[in-house]
Amino acid sequence: MLKNLRLTDVAGWLPITVLTFFFAYYFLGVFDGYKIIYSILLVVLYLAYAMCINNYFDWKNDARNPVKIKKNPISSGRITRSEALLESLILLLGGVLIASVFLPAVLPLYGLMMANAFLYSYRFKSMPVIDLLSHGIFITTLFVLPALVENFSAPLLVAGTLLAFFVSTVGQLENEINDYPADRKAHVNSTAVFFGTKIARAAYYASNALCLLSLAALFYVLDDFRFLIFIPLVLLSAARLDSHFVRKYFEKMFLLYVTLALIAIIVL
Repeated sequence: MLKNLRLTDVAGWLPITVLTFFFAYYFLGVFDGYKIIYSILLVVLYLAYAMCINNYFDWKNDARNPVKIKKNPISSGRITRSEALLESLILLLGGVLIASVFLPAVLPLYGLMMANAFLYSYRFKSMPVIDLLSHGIFITTLFVLPALVENFSAPLLVAGTLLAFFVSTVGQLENEINDYPADRKAHVNSTAVFFGTKIARAAYYASNALCLLSLAALFYVLDDFRFLIFIPLVLLSAARLDSHFVRKYFEKMFLLYVTLALIAIIVL
């Protein structure tokens, strides 16, 4: 049942929360070790729950996809749907219990996160525009939760939330555009399927532009030019839709650039 947790995907999203705590310490001088540990544990349980419940609802479609069937043990017959549902329930209750005891202030947000993760896989991912909003909530809350724990100011919270949301929109639209043929065949009524790839591509580039504006907002709120170091990364992201080379090596370039950018931020 460990395979159903999709720990590789969990590890891929977790850095949003970790980096938020890093920025809170480096730019605001805020650090509370216990709160950080409990928050990261909550996010891990949340992400694992999201992956489990997604496997539960998507098992039929994933069974027809030679790539996705490897990530879904229900589709490949390694576990039953009942076992997957029980695993999801344990993760849900475990996260809510930890939030209730150790971080009660974020419990309402955490409940929203869990509810959205369920609804995205159950219904929202096949509803045009709602799929983008729901996925945006999925990603932005990875920033909002630690931001609330560390008591970010309202302007900083808004600027960071907008950046996280538009980063999510970029990723989601790219996936929907790439999955367009398969989604049409499977009758998944995503935003790209409903409006067509031409409008989806326009929204993709608009979202990248809004990422740049969000970075500018962070620069304004913190009065720190170092955030502008991420502008080339946004431009690189915008290029990956039409460039096979960028799309093929984007993850490696992304990790390298973010690492170098963080080093530069610390040094500068």
